[in-house]
Amino acid sequence: MRRGALWAIAIVLLGTVTASDGQPRSLTKIRVATCARTVTTGVGAAFAVAAKMGWFEAEGLDAEIVQLASSTDCVNGVAIRQVDFALPSIEPLAILKPQGMKARAFDEINQFNVNEVIAEARAYRAK
Repeated sequence: MRRGALWAIAIVLLGTVTASDGQPRSLTKIRVATCARTVTTGVGAAFAVAAKMGWFEAEGLDAEIVQLASSTDCVNGVAIRQVDFALPSIEPLAILKPQGMKARAFDEINQFNVNEVIAEARAYRAK
């Protein structure tokens, strides 16, 4: 009886890992930049926790966390398509937009106005 129950649980769990057609779910690859030398400081910690807890995969994302040295490097990384998203302070974006950079800050991640998620402008479409 116990063995049958264990097999049933294993089959149910296996079913949750695969899509409804029995094929493994494909993940969308993204590159996310942290704007600090280490992933474990400041806002980079949120990305590290999300990766460790499997939250990216749960949302269908295969996220590569890229460490860049500063907010300016993060904004430049988005501009040259080195990364898809970054979480810099807003000042470098404010400096580079008048020089022709096409990017948009579209959300704050903290309770205070320090870091915004940015992406290349063409990647964001208002609905």
